[in-house]
Amino acid sequence: MLSKEKITKLYLEYGFEKGPVHDQYLVFFSQSGYFQNAEIVITQDDFNPQSIDKSEYENLGYSVRIKCFSDIADVHDALFNGFFGTVYSNKRLLAEYDSFCDQQSRKLVNNKYEYISGGFVENGLMQSGNVINRILEIFT
Repeated sequence: MLSKEKITKLYLEYGFEKGPVHDQYLVFFSQSGYFQNAEIVITQDDFNPQSIDKSEYENLGYSVRIKCFSDIADVHDALFNGFFGTVYSNKRLLAEYDSFCDQQSRKLVNNKYEYISGGFVENGLMQSGNVINRILEIFT
């Protein structure tokens, strides 16, 4: 069973409004411009989501999603990814990078464009390693 308090806290942090509370699930509302959304979050492991009547909210103009999470970390991940659109952004950025590489390859008379790793300065000293790997080392 997921903690209703922890779920509510996370949803409120991401700008949702708290809706009705039921024994087996919570309801949260979000409005973004023209769109009105309702998320129903199941809190009981043995509860069947199919028994929820979504039409109550759909008749009010809400797009309704029922969400089942295994733990509070899954709740946080879903909210973060939904709020920041990470999946869409990653796909868009990768497609943009591929397009850039193709353009550069054409400019190089069809020679393959490759990123050339450069040096970086850390604590006033020039470094020659991979800057991304170094950042990961610092923060992990």
